[in-house]
Amino acid sequence: MENGFQNGRKDGTFASMTATLTIDKAGRIVLPKKMRDRLHLKVGSKLRARLGDDCIELASEVPETKIVRKKD
Repeated sequence: MENGFQNGRKDGTFASMTATLTIDKAGRIVLPKKMRDRLHLKVGSKLRARLGDDCIELASEVPETKIVRKKD
């Protein structure tokens, strides 16, 4: 384990990535840079949180796609 990460590789890609995070006084957590980079998260990116029985699942929220048609 390096920097709190456990990395599993399968065919040259990350099979899993876990880290131990700490909650600050304001209830915030910081996602490690390797995780943010893997999910292409930038400042202002939105995440969806889902509470399970004994876990919290975070998923990157896919931005809405708008179709714009040009008038001929």
